[in-house]
Amino acid sequence: MLLAVDAGGTSSRAVLADPTGRCVGYGRAGGGNPVSWGPELAAGAIGAAVAGALAQARAAGAVPGPAEVLDLGTVVLAMAGGSAWQSTAPIETELRARGLTGTVTIESDLVATFCSGTAARDGYALIAGTGAAAIRVRDGAMDRTADALGWLVGDAGSGFWIGRRVVRDALAALDGRGPRTSLTGMLLQALGITAGDGRTHGRPVALQQCIDLLYRMRPVELSRFAALAFRAAGVGGDGQGGKGPSGGDGQAGDESGTGGGQGGKDPSAGDGSSGDDPSGGDGQAGDESGAGDAAAAEGP
Repeated sequence: MLLAVDAGGTSSRAVLADPTGRCVGYGRAGGGNPVSWGPELAAGAIGAAVAGALAQARAAGAVPGPAEVLDLGTVVLAMAGGSAWQSTAPIETELRARGLTGTVTIESDLVATFCSGTAARDGYALIAGTGAAAIRVRDGAMDRTADALGWLVGDAGSGFWIGRRVVRDALAALDGRGPRTSLTGMLLQALGITAGDGRTHGRPVALQQCIDLLYRMRPVELSRFAALAFRAAGVGGDGQGGKGPSGGDGQAGDESGTGGGQGGKDPSAGDGSSGDDPSGGDGQAGDESGAGDAAAAEGP
């Protein structure tokens, strides 16, 4: 039996496959990037995703029940931020707690993204999720990487990059430093805040409430607000768009959280990406960030 895990900044997914490659179990949980979430939370998310896959496989009778220890033989984790693990011990502990044993190998999620799109040994991949990266692969290994520098100094156009710009522009409007756009109301709705006329600490109450809530989040969680840019532009999701974020009369949708999209008129609505970096990424678009999809292409 083979266990494969795709652990990114936004989510972690686990698949159990039999020797023929047939998927017998699938599980999903929160972000598993140890840089973004810390080793303990990342290992816990990976364990939860594995538990989901194992439960499906047991329900289908594909693997023994919980009373028996299942030796997987090989466990491959394609991870953003994988280099941050000092050892595989925390992950092995999670597996043992679920009655699993096996040899754990950590690989780059960038190469895994390329391999998921083609069987070729050479080519290119553009990864679009919470972070951002483009890579060239030669002979099955990463030969060149562009960006994947993480949320603090890179990841231009990523889900996090878009989400942070949404938040900054909306807060600038509340602070009187920028124009009020449709994003302001959408962000307040997403945070469950009602705009009012009162002030506290010299600033609008709504702005202070935003600050209080946002600073309780980990930086990578700002990627969840990327979807608001696409909705404001009238692209993707369930929202109805007007002129877009800069037009001031775009309408917010029914939801304030997730949704896919293909970009918009606003300069901040670029493609999101994932990579082996602190902001993470799961090689896919916008389950939470609203960013674009990863793509692999064969080439020299």
